[in-house]
Amino acid sequence: MSITLSDSAAARVNTFWLTAVKGLGLRLGVRTSGCSGMAYVLELLTNRRRKTSCLKTKA
Repeated sequence: MSITLSDSAAARVNTFWLTAVKGLGLRLGVRTSGCSGMAYVLELLTNRRRKTSCLKTKA
């Protein structure tokens, strides 16, 4: 499975990360929501949970 971000989405994530007070990384998740049934959730990680997959990017 892969996730592709547009340049503008990657810039937004980078801005979010740079303005965060402190964190280990960002968690991208999916939850049930609205008419389409799914919504993306972006969360700042302050500690690592078991079962967390880590991916590194060029950013």
